[in-house]
Amino acid sequence: MLSINCMLALIADKFPADGLALLANLGLEVDCRPGLSADEIPEALAETNAGVLVVRSTKVTAHAFAQNKGLALVIRAGAGVNTIDLEAASARGVHVANCPGKNAVAVAELTMGLMLALDRSLVDAASQMRAGRWNKHRFRNARGLHGARLALVGFGAIAREVCTRAQAFGMIVSAYDPFLTEAAAGAAGIRAVASLAELVADADVVSVHVPYTPQTRHMIGADTLAAMKDGAFLLHAARGGVVDDAALAQAVQAGRLRAGIDVLEEEPSIADTPFDHPLTKLEGVYATPHIGASTDQAQTAVAQEVARIIEGYINRGVVDNAVNTVA
Repeated sequence: MLSINCMLALIADKFPADGLALLANLGLEVDCRPGLSADEIPEALAETNAGVLVVRSTKVTAHAFAQNKGLALVIRAGAGVNTIDLEAASARGVHVANCPGKNAVAVAELTMGLMLALDRSLVDAASQMRAGRWNKHRFRNARGLHGARLALVGFGAIAREVCTRAQAFGMIVSAYDPFLTEAAAGAAGIRAVASLAELVADADVVSVHVPYTPQTRHMIGADTLAAMKDGAFLLHAARGGVVDDAALAQAVQAGRLRAGIDVLEEEPSIADTPFDHPLTKLEGVYATPHIGASTDQAQTAVAQEVARIIEGYINRGVVDNAVNTVA
């Protein structure tokens, strides 16, 4: 449990004002530095001796944990924790927690947006209109989503939200998830399949919704992409590394697939910076800069969850949503 001399929370990413007020109401001193990079976090931890660190996608390395002996709790203001060195945290007795499901609706909305954009070529059509060209002939041949087959890789909170929205569009949904039972699939009105290869074989759209782990690295690789039918869409708003970006680029360049992506294997640690990546330049790719969870609604929900986790730790010594084991 936090001692009284460690009651400072360092917020190392963007955090809504109402969330900062919630933390202040817990009696915490709050130091909000939304521009901190991964390289700057160790120094900031050493300088502040913060007891709590809150991050979004910024990396927290073993070096960062070594700089602050008073650090007791790190909270990922989101779901994936692959950017946090959990082994180093556990070794130093630092609890790590996350906020699963709080941004599910936001990511699902972006996923549907990418799907619609690909189907109707919205980005290209809008770009040509902005450039002063009326090209109805090129953009009049969309396939349409009604009756299309959607394959969900994973069936967690985000995938379930995508499923609900896709079914409202009249799509036929299947999913592959080792933890998905036939009963749960039936209740959701979808088909559960036994393998990834079976899932993607007849899909018009494949949407990826699994965490990044050593087991899921390049889960969507050359073999899986080759198993998808010509003309299918791949949607990726999960975590960078689940999809083999190089293999995806080859499939798109070959004209077999189109893709809507919000995450990449290599992403800048700075929010606003020049960026050059071969995949995002391809004509068959619509890419966004990891903004899946970036809605006001999602950030408010995440901030409330962060405050709830900290309150539980301060007042009850309980770490809700813990993702590591501390001796």
